[in-house]
Amino acid sequence: MQNGLQRALADLRASFAESLVHDEPTQVLLFEAWVKREQWRLREEALPLLVGTDPAVWQASPQSPLVREAGDRLAVALAARLQLEADTDAHVTPLAFRAAAEALMLDLPPALARLLDFLARVLASQQADTASASAQGLADAEDRLTVLGAALALVVRHPERCLDEEGYYSAERMVEEIFRQAVYWFPLGPPACGVAEAVSLLARWLPRAPERT
Repeated sequence: MQNGLQRALADLRASFAESLVHDEPTQVLLFEAWVKREQWRLREEALPLLVGTDPAVWQASPQSPLVREAGDRLAVALAARLQLEADTDAHVTPLAFRAAAEALMLDLPPALARLLDFLARVLASQQADTASASAQGLADAEDRLTVLGAALALVVRHPERCLDEEGYYSAERMVEEIFRQAVYWFPLGPPACGVAEAVSLLARWLPRAPERT
C-alpha cells in the first residue's frame, strides 16, 4: 500500500508521463550530467529528477493544482528530513537527497539510483585522501562515474558488444568499446583512469560467470 508521499510521487509521474525519460541510455545520459554536480536545488532540480524528468522540462511545464500540491507535499517532507527551510529552494548534495528519499520510502529512477550508489562508493573510498589530493580525487571519481554511465548505456544499446565468446559480460570488451569512443564520453580530454583501472572497476559490478569445472 502506498503512503501519502508515494501517492504524491505517483501523481507527479502520471502528470509528467509524456516527458518522463524511460529509455535507459537516455536516462543514464540525463542523470549522469546531474550526478556530477555538487549540489541540486531541492524544488527546481532534485524533485524533477526524483520524478524522472529533466528539470528544464519541469520548469517549462504548466503547474496544475495537482502538480503544485503533490510537489509541495514532497518538497516539504524532503526539506524536513534534510533539515532545510521548506519555503525556499535550498541546495542539497545528490547523496544527501538520495538518503532523504530512501528514508521516506520514495523510489528513485533506477538509473539515477545506480549512479548515486556508485558515486557513494567511489567517494567513500577517497575519504582518507589529503586536501591537496582531493581535487584530483574528485576528478577521478567523475571519470569513473562516466565509465559506469557509458557501460550502462552500452549494455542497453549494444549488448552484443559487451559479451565474451561464451555469452557472459566482459569488462575488457566493454572498456575497449568505451575507450574506442573516448571522444564521445570524455569530450574535455582523456580520462584520468586508464584501461586497466576501468576494467577492474566494471568487473566489480558485472555478474560473475559460473566457475568452470
